Amino acid sequence: GVNFPTGLPAASVDADNFFVFVDGLLVNDSDVTANSTGSMVLSNIPTVDTSVILFGLGNDVGDAANRFITTNLTGDGTTLTYTFGGVAANDLTAWVFVNGLYQVIGVDYTIPVYGDFVFAVAPTIGANIEIRVLNPNLFITYDQDHIVFTASGNPSDPIPNLIDADPDRMIVFVGDQVQNAYSPIATDFILTNGNPDVINWVNTPVVGTPITVRVVRSVTISESVAINVSPIIRDQIRVTQQPVMTIGDAV
Repeated sequence: GVNFPTGLPAASVDADNFFVFVDGLLVNDSDVTANSTGSMVLSNIPTVDTSVILFGLGNDVGDAANRFITTNLTGDGTTLTYTFGGVAANDLTAWVFVNGLYQVIGVDYTIPVYGDFVFAVAPTIGANIEIRVLNPNLFITYDQDHIVFTASGNPSDPIPNLIDADPDRMIVFVGDQVQNAYSPIATDFILTNGNPDVINWVNTPVVGTPITVRVVRSVTISESVAINVSPIIRDQIRVTQQPVMTIGDAV
């Protein structure tokens, strides 16, 4: 295989928490692993100058627990509804791909009931349907946005209701294609922060094309009380540690 560094501590990297795209297609989770240095290892080596994009739900605290549940299903050409059993999948926690191509909610599929994915057109016979869901049993809260709008046909498009756009915590899709905001030789867009934020396209999408912006600001996996604030009558507020803090704790 070939290695691609993530920039995160090795102890915090799990391949199941990464989306790896090669030439715009999601690499199946079975074809990606993480090595001892924190790099993603692709079993199929991309050709020279092929675009490889990594997006990861990572951290700097050495927690590599798998936060996503991934299910691979196979299309039969007729079935429209596929059930992701056991978890409360919704539009914020679920990501759907067919043959590596991103599926747009409200266009390609809907989730009328938690865990049920209803396609507008049945995936073809043999099509790989990969559904990834943020495991509700492994977090206590999250701060995410799932924004879908249509391209105006202009060189720039405002992102509805978004004022904190940052390529480090968002993935943009034009139709079923992931967009690259990093590579100096193949950047697909540049962000302008404002109210709302604006995407400036390198290649203007065709008017009416669905644009998806997935923002993952944070996923809280656990928490505990570290500070107690105790007001005393006619006294200043006193701040005490609870429990006793140890080396490495951060407030």
